[in-house]
Amino acid sequence: MANTIWVLVELEQGQPARSSLEVLGKAAQLGRAEAIVLGSAAATVAPTLGEYGADKVYVHADAIYDQYLTLPAVDTISELLKQHQPRLLMLAYTYELRDLAARLNVRHNMGLITDAADLHFEGETLQVTVPWGGQNVVTVTLPSAGTGIVLTLPKAFAVEHHAGKAAEIETLNITLRAEAQKMKIVDRIELPIEGPSLEDASVIVVFAFLSYLPRSKHLHLMATPFNVFFENYAPKGALPLMENLEEREDYGVSKPEQFTWKQLLDGYACTECGRYNIVCPASNTGKPLFPKEIILGVKEALFVQSREILGENTLWSKIGVAGLPADETAEEKKAHHEPMVGGIISTDALWACTTCQACMEICPVAIEHVPKIVDMRRHLVMEESDFPQEVTSLFNNIERNFNPWEINNDTRAAWASGLGVPLMSENPDAEVLYWVGCMGSFDQRNKQVATAVAKILKAAEVNFAILGPEEWCTGDPARRIGNEYLWQMMAQQNIETLNSYGFNTTVDHSNGHASASAVAGVAMKPRTIITACPHCFNTIKNEYPQLGGTYEVVHHTVFIDRLLAEEKIALPSGFDRRKLTYHDPCYIGRYNDVYDEPRRVLTVLSSNGVTEMRRNRNKSFCCGGGGGRAWMEEKIGKRVNQARISEALDTGAEVLAAASPFCITMFDDGIKGVEAEDKMQIEDIAEIVAQAIEVQKAHVQKS
Repeated sequence: MANTIWVLVELEQGQPARSSLEVLGKAAQLGRAEAIVLGSAAATVAPTLGEYGADKVYVHADAIYDQYLTLPAVDTISELLKQHQPRLLMLAYTYELRDLAARLNVRHNMGLITDAADLHFEGETLQVTVPWGGQNVVTVTLPSAGTGIVLTLPKAFAVEHHAGKAAEIETLNITLRAEAQKMKIVDRIELPIEGPSLEDASVIVVFAFLSYLPRSKHLHLMATPFNVFFENYAPKGALPLMENLEEREDYGVSKPEQFTWKQLLDGYACTECGRYNIVCPASNTGKPLFPKEIILGVKEALFVQSREILGENTLWSKIGVAGLPADETAEEKKAHHEPMVGGIISTDALWACTTCQACMEICPVAIEHVPKIVDMRRHLVMEESDFPQEVTSLFNNIERNFNPWEINNDTRAAWASGLGVPLMSENPDAEVLYWVGCMGSFDQRNKQVATAVAKILKAAEVNFAILGPEEWCTGDPARRIGNEYLWQMMAQQNIETLNSYGFNTTVDHSNGHASASAVAGVAMKPRTIITACPHCFNTIKNEYPQLGGTYEVVHHTVFIDRLLAEEKIALPSGFDRRKLTYHDPCYIGRYNDVYDEPRRVLTVLSSNGVTEMRRNRNKSFCCGGGGGRAWMEEKIGKRVNQARISEALDTGAEVLAAASPFCITMFDDGIKGVEAEDKMQIEDIAEIVAQAIEVQKAHVQKS
């Protein structure tokens, strides 16, 4: 039996859009093509669609689709999906249809593929060509029961016209939910010929618009200025602190009223531009996460539950502020009581987030997506114990071994054996603490980076030391995944250790936490902490102050740049003749605005400078390892690390310079996944600098 392919035909001025006709022609090549046409002109357009490949056309001629397509169309198509379950739903990539696809995907978990340049069936799988770093073919296994959904690129296919071909036409009789019906702007106002003046009509129009505005997506016109004015000016990399953990009755957010007023204001301010969906690494690799839908999902939950929140018999409910109830039918009642987390917003969407903040960087109205996602993760982890199975061992290991692996923390300094690197307990007056991090201490590949950093510090004659077994995991992966309790446990111990050695620059009593007492004989003076891990860097620099630990923290690329500027290390000019490209880690880039220093170091090293990837600096594409994703299996869509590796390969570079152990781990895996080990090497900037120092030392000795 042929595959049944549905195509939603978008109307433009009463005519089928060319982009939709292109998709319809492709659907006819793949199997039985069935079109859905909605709007006041639907009945007129439907008979012509047979000539463009449709075997059957579903028609719903309601003017509501002319005014606002998305919400009514979601209702209509959802009803059809329940009845017919076609193999595939294809949509042209336009603003309205992209929004519609995202909502359908959230509601039905359909397995959304975007940016399709071509596609064909091979048995039970769909082969989709996507332009992620070149023409790559993604193999998609469609659900055995249900429907897949594909957004195609503009002008990807030609319009196929077969004059005289007719299609079967079925007129739909679907009652829209109350929420969808409320999307009608206003009933048409019929003015008599002899009646109010033009000025009166203008007043009527203005007041009608003002009445419509609070219930429409144009509410952002009023809310945006306030949202921008009340923008959060705390460090970008700091998640909100969950205080009084031992005394709380709830953890995280499962209901809209548990968000702060500013987080809820984000929903009102959203312009629904969809920019974040374009830059999100999860959205771009076929995951069910669309940042815009997170914001709109919270807003929808707030509206749906507004009567319960404000109270049935309150003044606000009586004057209509709480909205109109949508619980006339059994199905509407079920939708009305759908939970926000795991219902309106799917858990798969929440777990797909890498916390890269690309969405927050591009948002023009200062909306914060990542803190909301983490708040909802906190609920899943700390109240429901509902998290990916592979994360269980991570939590257990951090709690028992103070690192993510089943490795005794007493061996944390084993990587430095034979390098002459002192412990802080042996050199308590060290000016610099090298915070090695768990990756640098235990991961075989990243031990090489730790060794390179130590060699650089010794070459520059820096008085430094490491904590060794006194260093615990910063707790970053636990916090981003949602285990706030475990993060605070790790953080408080590390803060006590750092303060005991006199690294605290101030005493912060702002949230009830004071510095620990110093060790006798150790002077309390500001000193520097450097680390090669952006996640450790961000956590210690931006989040430990929430618990009373304020430190001067520097990323190792910035510290190396300082050493070069102060001429404490000398490197041979143009030492590396290989073509280099650089990946901006999210946690030092977008989180902390470190962009120039790594590039300055690479420019000194490389005779060719840095060849930039298409997405760089604050528009950099995530490696896929943030938000605890490095510890989770990537089971849906294309792998994020492979998408980024493809972009690096497009530059023709021989070396991808990294500045994060997470990025190195993800890229080492990604380059194997695309079978390009012979085309590109992954190296940390510190490794390249250490090699240059060895060459310079050999040159000096030879001279």
